[in-house]
Amino acid sequence: MDDDNVLRGKSLPPVPQISIGEYLLNHLKQKGDDVAQVDVVTGETQTFPQILAKSIRAAQYMLGLGIRPGDVVGISSENSLDFCIPVLAAFYNGASCAPFNPAYTEGELDHTMSISRPRIVFASALTIQRVIKAAENIDSIRDIVLIGCGDPGPLPYNIRRLSDFLTSSQYSSSAFVPARVNHEKDTCLILCSSGTTGLPKGVELTHRNFLTFINVCLDGGLPKPRGDNTSENLLGLLPFYHGYGFALLSIAIARGDQVIVFPRFEEELFLRAVQDYKIATLYVVPPLMVFLAKHPVVEKYDLSHVQTIICGAAPLSKDTQNAVSKRIGVKDIRQGYGMTETSVLATSIEEHQAQRVKMGSSGRVVKGMMAKVVDVETGKSLPRNKEGEICFKGHMIMKGYRNNKEATLETVDKDGWLHTGDIGYFDDEGDIFVVDRIKELIKYKGFQVAPAELEAVLYTNKAVRDACVVGKKDEISGEIPVAFVVLQPNVKITEKELVDYVNGRVSAQKKLRGGIKFVPEIPRNPSGKLLRRLLRSKL
Repeated sequence: MDDDNVLRGKSLPPVPQISIGEYLLNHLKQKGDDVAQVDVVTGETQTFPQILAKSIRAAQYMLGLGIRPGDVVGISSENSLDFCIPVLAAFYNGASCAPFNPAYTEGELDHTMSISRPRIVFASALTIQRVIKAAENIDSIRDIVLIGCGDPGPLPYNIRRLSDFLTSSQYSSSAFVPARVNHEKDTCLILCSSGTTGLPKGVELTHRNFLTFINVCLDGGLPKPRGDNTSENLLGLLPFYHGYGFALLSIAIARGDQVIVFPRFEEELFLRAVQDYKIATLYVVPPLMVFLAKHPVVEKYDLSHVQTIICGAAPLSKDTQNAVSKRIGVKDIRQGYGMTETSVLATSIEEHQAQRVKMGSSGRVVKGMMAKVVDVETGKSLPRNKEGEICFKGHMIMKGYRNNKEATLETVDKDGWLHTGDIGYFDDEGDIFVVDRIKELIKYKGFQVAPAELEAVLYTNKAVRDACVVGKKDEISGEIPVAFVVLQPNVKITEKELVDYVNGRVSAQKKLRGGIKFVPEIPRNPSGKLLRRLLRSKL
């Protein structure tokens, strides 16, 4: 470690100084006739040449509508074979892509679209009515396009369809040239931050940000296909509009992986796909790990082809990790760490580290990035094994929050360090351990209590299906921990029994003095992060 306590990832080979559109277009042109995507519900397929032809036609059609570099292309859709087409087309034209959560209400769409201000929005049958309504308040939107299958109901006469783009005979793909961009400064993606502490913000990623991320992943940041294979089957289960799912979709296109696309999650559909498509590397979030650890239906399926599990987007408890490993026989279970603001990834466990994975660790700083831990009060950098706020610097750090200079300055300091808001430490070997969010720490009589630690204890009880711990204001103590708990089906346990169970396993300041509230469901965002603020509002 250097004297300034900064950890540095290994050097990364030079990243091409081109647009993400030109990069992915070049990769698509090199693919054979292999199937690129399969709809897990219908069995419909799409090959790499089909994606190439469709995306070029869509780009040319959008050029005819006036879409140029600097414009924003929105997409509001569940995962589908069509999702990648407008995304690639936007990239080819040098426009920014802004994916929206398909579960957003009109009000939430209004908020997020007012940040990104798209020129055109592609929407599925599931979302288009809400998009049309929200678009009435966004004067930048001139076109709305229906994608995918399904019945959207009655539509205004001026709503276009993706099929119009793809069947137009006036365009030819042979002479198509993608737009030129400033890869260091121009925005290619506007992703919504998780919004666990308030309304989502628009995270702007440049072409260099996202190309660096893809190159980090392909250069050891993610597991490589097994044997002599250059590609593998991946589950397109994580939502494509979210940074984690969007990243995997992009990597699959660059590497030539076949993506099994999930329009929706169903327990047995998920397990059957893992079994039938012989998934070797499984990308998941913590709720899915809890499902794999505890649900009885898992026993019905053969998951023996799974060799590696990558879990991200939220902390994974050691007990859940151990339970999954023991139950389905996967020893190589890794956590990654990152944020939308770090172009999704910041630390990972590479192939050469996989044999020495430390429970609870999210690996080491990825290539081309730097990290440090600072004192929350003073901002002074701390040595290894000292807990503080985790900070990162490098070419994957976001351009900023769109149209929100104040929030950007609060997150990225004058020296370019991004302050994550996460508490953690690096051990003697440089492995990172994330303890909790700063804003989620419970202050009990001056002690800092990490909700994630209490949740991990709750998960060791077989009666607990899901849990979330928050702080409740208390005149004497400042805050006391309260647990919201979802029980396993047909299981009975009293509040006192469960409180006693936890309190017998933690130190005095961490006891559940606020008690337990049994609830039918714990609110989470689609990436699996607990929405603690929604539960605090119920106290």
